[in-house]
Amino acid sequence: DEEIRWVRAQNNLSLPYFFGRIDTAIVDLEFLYTNSKKETFAALLWLGKAYKQKGNIEKARECWREVIKESSDSLLIFESQGLLKETEE
Repeated sequence: DEEIRWVRAQNNLSLPYFFGRIDTAIVDLEFLYTNSKKETFAALLWLGKAYKQKGNIEKARECWREVIKESSDSLLIFESQGLLKETEE
């Protein structure tokens, strides 16, 4: 169920890194990205956040670039641009 995966992914990302829940969040967000009908680019934005937390900055940046390129949601685009800028500094 999409709603359960959203809640689980966001909860897992809010836990400190030492809990080791980032990989579960990534699996859920990848599922949502490929299977969600409404929240595709929101899932991709969060997937980028998960990759950043895991230390995979380049993969995170790829996610955010795709949101900027493909999404029509100005809030997601704005947030993705900010996250990209953060990782450049």
